[in-house]
Amino acid sequence: MKRHACALLIFAVLLFAAAGSAYGQTYGQTYGESYSKVLVGIQAGMAIPTGDLSDRAKLGWGGQGNFEYMATQNLSLMASVGYYLWGAKNDLLGLADFTFSTIPVLIGAKYLFMEGDLHPYLGADLGVHFLNTKIKSSFSILGSNLEESNSDTKFGFAPMAGLRVHMPPNVDLDFNVSYNIIPSSGSDITSGVISTSSSSSSYVGIIIGVLIAL
Repeated sequence: MKRHACALLIFAVLLFAAAGSAYGQTYGQTYGESYSKVLVGIQAGMAIPTGDLSDRAKLGWGGQGNFEYMATQNLSLMASVGYYLWGAKNDLLGLADFTFSTIPVLIGAKYLFMEGDLHPYLGADLGVHFLNTKIKSSFSILGSNLEESNSDTKFGFAPMAGLRVHMPPNVDLDFNVSYNIIPSSGSDITSGVISTSSSSSSYVGIIIGVLIAL
C-alpha cells in the first residue's frame, strides 16, 4: 500500500512537470507582461511542534523545493519535497541525543487573489510523510556510538494561507503559514526508548522563499 501511494505521488509530480513543459504558455493578463505558467522555487523556515509532538520535540527547522503550474490566472497546482528536523526536549541527562525528522512529499493547490503585485492565497497540501526518529549515545563503546532508529510512512495534509509578492520580471517572494497534520503517527521519545506510537504528529510551518518563472 505504501509503495503504491509513493508511486502515485511520483506519477502526479511527473504529470505536473509534463503539463508544464507541454503547455508553457504565458499569462500576461495576470502581471501585464509575458510570464511563464511554470514556476520552481525553494523555501525555508521553522516548524513549530503542536499537539503530542510538542511534548517531545523542540522547535524544528527545514525547507522544501516547490514546483507550481498555473492552471488558470488564479489557480496554482503544486508539488513539493521537503525536509524538517526536530531535536528532543529530553536528552537522558546528556547521555544521548534524539532527533525526529520528516520528508514530506506533497501535492496540492492554492487559489490566488490577484491584486497588483500582492497576491494573498489560500490552499492545501496532501501526501506522504517519511518519518524517522533516532537516538544516538553521546559516549562510545569500543570506538563507536550506540544508535537506534525507527522509520514510518504516513499520510498527512496541511491547510495553508500565504502571500506572494511579484518582483518583475520573473521572481515572486512567497511567504506562507501551514498547519501540517499527520494523523495516527509519531515517535514516542520517553525513558530513552524510541518507538512508533499511535499519537498524532502536527506542526505549524512558517516558511519564506522565492519562486522563479521558467
